[in-house]
Parts: sequence; C-alpha cells; structure tokens
Amino acid sequence: MTKTVWIVTTAVIVACFSGAAANAGIIYNANNEFKNYVLSSPSEEATFGNFSVGTSGNNGSGDPVFGNFTPFGTGNKNTSILGSPSLKGWNFSSLYSIPFVGINSSNSIVTNVSTLGPIAPGEIIMHGDENLNAVLRFTATVAGDYAIRGNWHSLDVNPTYNYVLHNSNVLFSSFQDNSTFNLTTTLLVGDHIDFVNNKFGDVGADSTGLFAELEFNPVAAVPEPTTMTLLGLGGVCVVGFARRRRKASVAA
Repeated sequence: MTKTVWIVTTAVIVACFSGAAANAGIIYNANNEFKNYVLSSPSEEATFGNFSVGTSGNNGSGDPVFGNFTPFGTGNKNTSILGSPSLKGWNFSSLYSIPFVGINSSNSIVTNVSTLGPIAPGEIIMHGDENLNAVLRFTATVAGDYAIRGNWHSLDVNPTYNYVLHNSNVLFSSFQDNSTFNLTTTLLVGDHIDFVNNKFGDVGADSTGLFAELEFNPVAAVPEPTTMTLLGLGGVCVVGFARRRRKASVAA
C-alpha cells in the first residue's frame, strides 16, 4: 500500500507542476526584441517578433487617427539615427528626419547627441512631427489577458503627448516629462496595442524615450479527466492507508 500511495502521489505532483509551468506568463519586451533585431538581422523590414514600427496620421488636432498605422518601408532603415552609430532604427531618408523610431543598441549611456539628454542602454527613442505620429505597434497572436507596463521619458527640452492605444481605445495618455503606465486589457488575435508619440512634434525638441513590455497570462487550465482521476485515486489511497495504519496500531 505504501508503494501505491507513493506512485499515485508522485504522479499527481508531476501533473500539478506540469500545469503550473504551462501557465507561466509570456513576456513580450519591446526593447529587448528591438535591440536584438537591429543588431542581428540584415533585413530592412520594420517588423520584429510581435512588434513593428511606423507612423500614423492625426485628426487635425494632433490626436492619433485610429487604424491608419503604416509600417516604415525597407528604404527607411538607418544605422546611425541623429548621427549616432549607437542609435539604430527607422526614419525618413536624412539623419535628422522625423518621424523616427530607434533604439540605443549599445550597452552604454549615449550622450552628446543633438539636444538630447542621456539615452539609457536599450531605450527606445521616438519622435513624431506635425503631420505624422511615431508608432510602436504590438500585434496579438494569442487571445487572452495582457498586462502592459512601461514608461515614457522626455529626452529633449519639450515634453510631448504620448498614448497607449488598444485598437481605437485610448488606455493611457500623458503630456509630461516622465510618466509610467501599468495597464491590463483583453486582446483577441489580431488586436493591436499602439505606443504613440506625439502631437505636433517640434523637429528639434521633442524626442521621447520608451520602455515597454506586455505579459500574456493564460487562464488557468481546467484539470483533464485523467488528472481528476489521479487526484481522486490519490485521496482514496491516502485515506485507505491511514485507516490500515490505525487498525494495525489498535491491534497491537
């Protein structure tokens, strides 16, 4: 009986831990994926993993126009944004053209770039203009609940308008030098989360840093019939073993 209890209990424990591992959250870190992509991929496509970078228009008041995201073209890749070889990403043809979305791809703080303040290692840098917003887009490939965390960081003399959008819904907006967001929402396959900067950007004074990640949390799985059977059998065996021990103790 002792051997039976041990076998059943072990099977139940393994099943439980296997389920826990399968339900661990999946992290989509925009900064890590962007950096790894620009350093390792020869492709000029502005798409990396679940993320892509591009532009969107505004409604005449500077607010984003929902759903009109356009990824940067293959000719817009730049390995020296604002003249710094550490800043890589996509923008228009010249070194100082906007909109752009880039990243500090080095492991060191970047300084002495145009009018910008220090840019942290792995920090995404975004800059819109008066007609187009700079956009980092996440596209969901798995439906479920997502946590969206990060912060905007003003790198220049002027703060800008920044948004986090779920499709056509504004989840977060700010007009501050620094702002932090910690959001949750449910995404369907194909839904978008857009990180948008900015409203009527000034070519020389509105660069904004971004750190952003999403965490997908699958719903806890309902135990399969086999697992339920093991749980029930384990309980029966443990109870039976306990009763047998008590009887043996009384008889002695």
